[in-house]
Amino acid sequence: MELDADGRVLRVIGATMDVTERLELEERLRRGQEHFKMFVDSDIVGVFYGERDGRISDANDAFLSRLGYSKADLPLDWRQLTPEDQKSQDRRVQDEFPRTGTTFPYEKQFLSATGDRVPMLIGCARTEQHQALVIAVDLSERKRAEA
Repeated sequence: MELDADGRVLRVIGATMDVTERLELEERLRRGQEHFKMFVDSDIVGVFYGERDGRISDANDAFLSRLGYSKADLPLDWRQLTPEDQKSQDRRVQDEFPRTGTTFPYEKQFLSATGDRVPMLIGCARTEQHQALVIAVDLSERKRAEA
């Protein structure tokens, strides 16, 4: 703002910026986050965040309850939940994952809190350098029907 000798405004200088596009992007991001949260909370499939070091930092109830755990049991270690005869398969997937950032869905068994084997179809996608979002579909009913 520029004033004259008597303190009256001579002119005002300013700038404006159109933030419409940014607000629209923020709204789309918010809606996307809400939709993802609704999907995870729906418990249609198991969802968890797995760390390369084995830690399961967060998981939905569909995954946890199927294995006999709850959120209070987190963090869990997916390596300890893996039967010994399945660990070589996990190592192969871990070797491939850094190159691709994803895995094709594959069958894997997890050990429940009672020691039962729970067959699941899982697929992973990298979310951060050493973290993956894992989708896990319980195959128990299908396996029983096949038997």
